Amino acid sequence: MNKITVCFLVLFLCACANTKNEILVDGSSAQSTQNSLQKIDKALSKKQRIDLLMALLAIQLDNAKATDFIANAGADGNKKVGMEYGPLGSKIDGLNYYQILELAKQSSTRVSRQ
Repeated sequence: MNKITVCFLVLFLCACANTKNEILVDGSSAQSTQNSLQKIDKALSKKQRIDLLMALLAIQLDNAKATDFIANAGADGNKKVGMEYGPLGSKIDGLNYYQILELAKQSSTRVSRQ
């Protein structure tokens, strides 16, 4: 009985550990990208969620131009801040959590927590 319990526990822990590897981003549309990132987010710890957000910001801002920020300004002149899932999806399509972090390291944009 103890062997069965130990085997079950090992299998359960392995399944939890591999979740971040197995969930891939479907970047075919803005909505599918957002849904994929939400699934990945649910499998992460708080620190990993922050790391993912920082990586996504670096990737999104890597090719941003000044006109991108002007185009996203609201009617009142305030910027609308948020992820642009459509363009972001084309950059991270088919990637998992670890691959997204690796792609962000290649970015010329540095995002840091303060």
